[in-house]
Amino acid sequence: MKLQTLLLFTLLPLFPDIHAQFEAGIKKEEATTLMRLTRYPYYKAEKRDSIMAIKVPHYKIVHLVDSTALDNAWCVLTNGKQGVISFRGTTEKPISWLENFYAAMIPAVGEVTSPQGKTVQYKFADDPRAGVQSGWSLALLVMSKEILSEMRKLNEKGIYDFYITGHSQGGALALLFRALLEHLPDSVLDPKNNFKTYAFAAPKPGNRFFTYDYNRICNTNLSSFNFINAYDWVPQVPFSVQSPNNITEPNPFVEFENSKEGSWIKRIALHQLYHSMTKPIEKAQKKLNKNLGHRVKKIVEKTTGGFTVPEYMADAAYFPAGISIIIDRYEPLLNPDNEKDVFWQHKPEHYIELVDKFFDQQ
Repeated sequence: MKLQTLLLFTLLPLFPDIHAQFEAGIKKEEATTLMRLTRYPYYKAEKRDSIMAIKVPHYKIVHLVDSTALDNAWCVLTNGKQGVISFRGTTEKPISWLENFYAAMIPAVGEVTSPQGKTVQYKFADDPRAGVQSGWSLALLVMSKEILSEMRKLNEKGIYDFYITGHSQGGALALLFRALLEHLPDSVLDPKNNFKTYAFAAPKPGNRFFTYDYNRICNTNLSSFNFINAYDWVPQVPFSVQSPNNITEPNPFVEFENSKEGSWIKRIALHQLYHSMTKPIEKAQKKLNKNLGHRVKKIVEKTTGGFTVPEYMADAAYFPAGISIIIDRYEPLLNPDNEKDVFWQHKPEHYIELVDKFFDQQ
């Protein structure tokens, strides 16, 4: 066992019982406990090794899926009064990384068809301009039916309060699953259910209009948070490209193109200025859809079979969702044993320590 892991376990605080009350707002007991529960979907994959030494009193796994078509894992836990849906982050398998790189944007409302010919309709937002990342959305829709079934089983036991959590890729899945839950028909899940989301190091799941829709619901009652280490690069992706077409109209940028005011020399100058800004952006957008959409999809299909997804949007203006909680970076900035360790700032054990430290300093 690595020295840093041993040190982490010796520093673990005693866990208060967070099932006393389910209420709005950020809570230390919830955040510190749930960050540790993001490790539980690794239970089988890690073969009960040291990662599972992070024990959380009061909670037990009632259902765990170890690997799906895109190598995702998730588990349902309960303390007898609340449930937790915890999503695993990226693994070392290529298909798991392809899920991240499958970053062309699809509409937030639509349908996907599995290799078996089963069609799943989905809705992540009300705004028709909203878009979401393809890979994570597809992965979530593969998992969602079984997760909802497990939630209904807990409903039968009188459990209606659910925390949704995940670290890294798991955090993006947690945010998207919360969005999906908020737009389900009442016939799918009992309206008595309540949700609260704690994501950690989550990348950006959709465009600005998805975030507007998500935050309108979740920020109003202070029920969705994303903890971010300011020196961690993962919450800064996917790459974003914003053009005038991604901005609410009417706006002054589009008016440059249609302007008929002033002399013809002025109009030509405005048109040239407009095209000098938009053409490179539009070119970059097309390249992103080609490389992070069509090409990645072909590679994914070789492993999973042919999924049918909606047509990609001419939008790659990704935006963070939920309330961002910025936590101090882990010291030192670079791994002292490996300065090329690009995940040093992102490691879950560091996030556990940083989340604890964040609340201790309040």
